[in-house]
Amino acid sequence: MRTEHLPTPTPATPPNSRPADPHPSEQDFVLHLRAYENSSVIARRLTRLALDVWNWQGDPDAPLTVMAELFANACQVAPGHPTRLRIAWTPTGIRLECHDPSPHHPPAPSLPDDLSETGRGLYLISALSTRHGTTPSPPPASGKTLWAVLPHPTGA
Repeated sequence: MRTEHLPTPTPATPPNSRPADPHPSEQDFVLHLRAYENSSVIARRLTRLALDVWNWQGDPDAPLTVMAELFANACQVAPGHPTRLRIAWTPTGIRLECHDPSPHHPPAPSLPDDLSETGRGLYLISALSTRHGTTPSPPPASGKTLWAVLPHPTGA
């Protein structure tokens, strides 16, 4: 019987080397979730988890609020349907996204009157983010992605 000695596998990257960016895009967080209002707790927890992993030094209220509002929009336009949440570290800030299957784009952000019970979400997203928008899904898929970018805290 002949015994062969196979070479020991080596890692593709030397163990002591690290990427220059301490928050590489490989650390994006993605969660598939149905658009039910009581699932908003999970959307906020995913956001909190990402902030903790990235050692976010800023106030967490803005990212948590923005993600909750992005998800609330999906709950309003596509209740019970699958959504995809994504949180990504970018060179300019953290990008928060919520994709839903509804092709309807939200209206322009505006501050509703004092008696309105809804309509403040897009206004909050606009106020708390440096950039925000809607990206339609490429054909043949339907739907859109609402997104917002929040700046890194000073010194991050």
